[in-house]
Amino acid sequence: MYVSIPAVVTLSISVALTTWFIGTRHMDFSKAPTPEEYVQITEQWEKSKPHIFSAPDASAGALNSSNKDLQDVVINRLKKQRDAFPQIKSDQEPSLSEYGTMGTKGAEFLISFARHLESTEHPQHALLAWERVVDMANPNALDRQLAIEAIRRLKADQTPSNTNLNDAIPLTLHIGAGVKVKEHLEKALQEAAESINAASGGILSVKTQLSLGKHSGDETKSVPVALWVSKKSKTQQTGSIDTDPVSFMADPADVSKLRDKIQSGTYELIRSQLARTTNFSPLPEKPDRAEPDDLIHYHITRLMWREFANSMMNP
Repeated sequence: MYVSIPAVVTLSISVALTTWFIGTRHMDFSKAPTPEEYVQITEQWEKSKPHIFSAPDASAGALNSSNKDLQDVVINRLKKQRDAFPQIKSDQEPSLSEYGTMGTKGAEFLISFARHLESTEHPQHALLAWERVVDMANPNALDRQLAIEAIRRLKADQTPSNTNLNDAIPLTLHIGAGVKVKEHLEKALQEAAESINAASGGILSVKTQLSLGKHSGDETKSVPVALWVSKKSKTQQTGSIDTDPVSFMADPADVSKLRDKIQSGTYELIRSQLARTTNFSPLPEKPDRAEPDDLIHYHITRLMWREFANSMMNP
């Protein structure tokens, strides 16, 4: 038997309307349910709703427990790391070689320790820990750069390590060159010596000495310059102990460039001397994008300056 589509649609609508009318004919939609009716509706829903096992509710305890366990692990690790840090004596002045034995623990450990000291407001100790990253921990390029930036930040706010000039180690910074006008070279040499004294924290007292050779006659060209450091011998009345010299070409008329050349040459001289006579972590030959003044002040630690001077001994 065939029933047309319009008839099917009409019958479907009629059935839906009749069902709705029978179910709602005694209801008043213009009036809100009373509290008693709310309770009745709720009870009916509770009885008729499907009781499905709630997986999230069941696993909530396990999830919370898991998060708590993970949190406990992290806290315990941090506590364990803090416990591994040495106790500092805030009432005592730290030595220049403080934390030197921690170099064997590696740069990562020393960096964590240095940051811990900064966070607990011990900047003097923190500076020493950052310096140990540079001179004792054989850091990679990134760790070295982190340490140098920290040293730059902390050094600016601290007093010199040695304020008694009588205790400073005397050294002489020498320059040998063939120039006619020596004033520029003398000024650049003196500025470099003052920079070294400041960088060492007053541990060194560097004086200067200029040795002039035969002048070529042309002041517009760069000239070869020799640079070395000497220390008065303790066993010889008139003798001195000299480092191996380094040489470079420089414009004798430009004080600023001369000073930069002298500082870069001094860094190379220190790097070579320390590598030959000490067990410090090797200084890089040419640090990337490092200014000459930074090489003197931040790449060479105060302990390195002191041990450089101490390494100049009678053979």
